[in-house]
Amino acid sequence: MKIQAMSNYFRRRFALPILLILILLLDGSLQVMLLKNLGEVNYSMTSSLTIIALTILSIYCQRVNLLYLSAIVIGFIFDTYYSRVLGVNLFIMPLICFATRYFAQHFRINFYSVWFWTMIVYLTYGHLIYFIFSIFNLEKPQYGIFLFQHLLPSLLFNGLMAFILNYCLERFAEWINK
Repeated sequence: MKIQAMSNYFRRRFALPILLILILLLDGSLQVMLLKNLGEVNYSMTSSLTIIALTILSIYCQRVNLLYLSAIVIGFIFDTYYSRVLGVNLFIMPLICFATRYFAQHFRINFYSVWFWTMIVYLTYGHLIYFIFSIFNLEKPQYGIFLFQHLLPSLLFNGLMAFILNYCLERFAEWINK
């Protein structure tokens, strides 16, 4: 009985943050792999597994406070290691969770609606990061170059990743919620 209580406590308190940190690490490793394997092509792709996971888990997970706290911590870690502007993802990632929870109340939850919403969130995130980095003069490409050589190839890759992760993260959220 005591082992089951400890297992339930772990599942409710620590499984979600640990999964998000592992996804963040996998996201960084996948990004390095994409950069090395694409070589001399005329386009680039960015892995956004963290954004995808936060969006999907915001729909399925019932532990809202833990999700928001995890999003803040993941946003800080993301800014520290992967971004050049501290505080952008620290603010955007909890905002993604909040907006997703709000809009999920207004549409029917099924596999395709969750996938479509994840793609909307990814496109919004990509544009928002581009415009914020443009304001701080950290990114100089023209909008058309950004759109066709970076965002659209990344959208295809992340659309496939969201398609794969949707089922897995739904089952994970069911396990946490029970």
